[in-house]
Amino acid sequence: MSGNKIRLKRNHWYRMNDRGQEFIGQYTGCDQDFGCCVCDKGHRAKTFNIWYCEEDYETWGFGPCHMPEILEDLGDPDNVIVNK
Repeated sequence: MSGNKIRLKRNHWYRMNDRGQEFIGQYTGCDQDFGCCVCDKGHRAKTFNIWYCEEDYETWGFGPCHMPEILEDLGDPDNVIVNK
């Protein structure tokens, strides 16, 4: 994470950079059942819902070694933010 460290808030949406790929995800908290989506190890990953359309999303979990860079807190909007 560069600059100021952003404290993640449940249900907030974040613009992130994962090794050069930017995306937006809704933070859903730490989940006991999720390992890291990068290395498939551990548990209690920080999970984000990544939306592809209003009805279709995927949950990604990130361990501490593979957390993407948080670029911006987009708040808690009323509507789903779809990745393009």
